[in-house]
Amino acid sequence: MEHLSDVLRLRREKAGLTQQELAGQAGVSVAVIRDVEQGRTRRPRAQTVRRLSDVLGLAATGPDDSHGDQEPSTVWLRILGSLEVRAHGSVVPLGGERQRSILGLLALSANQVVLMESIADTLWGDAVSLP
Repeated sequence: MEHLSDVLRLRREKAGLTQQELAGQAGVSVAVIRDVEQGRTRRPRAQTVRRLSDVLGLAATGPDDSHGDQEPSTVWLRILGSLEVRAHGSVVPLGGERQRSILGLLALSANQVVLMESIADTLWGDAVSLP
């Protein structure tokens, strides 16, 4: 799985931008770029992500876009703003509120174990008690 640090660095280099140039175009500090690329900032502010995405063309990318030498992705999950899944360029219907809630929980917990209690709490809140 790609990390934000890798995506940012690869896209910046592909665009032929230095960290300073990217920072200037995105309206953020060079320290922000450096910290994200070096993995010191794992969850930057949403506004920062939007600005960087706009400059690097990430917001408009889709399943046919590739990152470096890797194969193109076929499924995209957008969790900033409205929850949306795209497969092969088409929006996938997500179903009801519970499905969307679980998908959001799992997306926000990528590469982490999600406890049954967290899933139950997401689905039913205080209305359920587990043994």
